Amino acid sequence: MKIQLPKHFHEEKGELSSADEVKGLASKAFSSPTLYVSILMSQVSNATSLSEFVGQVLEDDGKINDKKTSETLHPDLFKNEYIITTKTSKNGQSDSSNYTTYFFETGHNYGWIMCEITATSQMDDLDLEQQVQEILRSIELDTKGTVI
Repeated sequence: MKIQLPKHFHEEKGELSSADEVKGLASKAFSSPTLYVSILMSQVSNATSLSEFVGQVLEDDGKINDKKTSETLHPDLFKNEYIITTKTSKNGQSDSSNYTTYFFETGHNYGWIMCEITATSQMDDLDLEQQVQEILRSIELDTKGTVI
């Protein structure tokens, strides 16, 4: 799986990490002061449906009261898709964040891409939702085999 970061973040310095220690799961994450993007793939044998997989993740994260949509971004790549978005603002301050989790199902895997963008007052003209949409729309995936 490949994703592209929006132009605004091309110069962003951060840390790339990956974890493949758990059988049936693989993940990669990029974190910087203003951007966090994580990709996790799970074999379909770890859940009976995308709904169950989403429930497992939400139970771990505690994200229940968020905006949920079944918007279809990649009908050519995924059997099912599900998006949860949380927007926060820090007690009247100009800093805000967009926390979006995009769940998907292929023939062999369930997965999610989590994007968290934190805007500071220097980024007033940046549309956080548009930046997340650019990341999610840039997904490229070879669905011919299992990713893990």
